[in-house]
Amino acid sequence: KQYFRDPSEIVRQKEATLRAAAEETQGNALIEKLRQQTEDNKEKNRLTVERKTFENDQSASFGPFDRQVVIMNTDGRTFTLLENP
Repeated sequence: KQYFRDPSEIVRQKEATLRAAAEETQGNALIEKLRQQTEDNKEKNRLTVERKTFENDQSASFGPFDRQVVIMNTDGRTFTLLENP
């Protein structure tokens, strides 16, 4: 303990200020990148949630042994009700 000296209060404040500034700069860049990704994927995510919700809701109306089955069309947005063979 005799060889170790505590840094002065001024040095600790400067170090804390520099670390906070560095973290804020890195954090802002990351946050901006994530916000842009969110904006870019907004429509895709909305359609995915809408499709999954619809598919999960259909299990209440159509079972594996039902006469009809719901099939997603090639456009990826609409569904068709077909007779089960």
